[in-house]
Amino acid sequence: MLHKSEFGIKNYPNKFNTRLIEENGWYKAKNKGSNLNGVSRDHIYSVKDGYINNIDPSIISHPANCELLLHKENQSKRTKSKIT
Repeated sequence: MLHKSEFGIKNYPNKFNTRLIEENGWYKAKNKGSNLNGVSRDHIYSVKDGYINNIDPSIISHPANCELLLHKENQSKRTKSKIT
């Protein structure tokens, strides 16, 4: 199974707009600090589609396949990919 991307957002200043994080903070579950309106990382091409289509995990976890979203937007997207 693929794991959450583990790269540092700050290492890619031209890729990620950190303003969203500054304004909302990172998402934290109720039992981990309770910031339910925070930001989370999202895979543009989903982990599920990557698994189904046998895509190398290093491609799915690459920063180019990641974006920052408010967690509630990420939840509403569920396992859908934004790109094909």
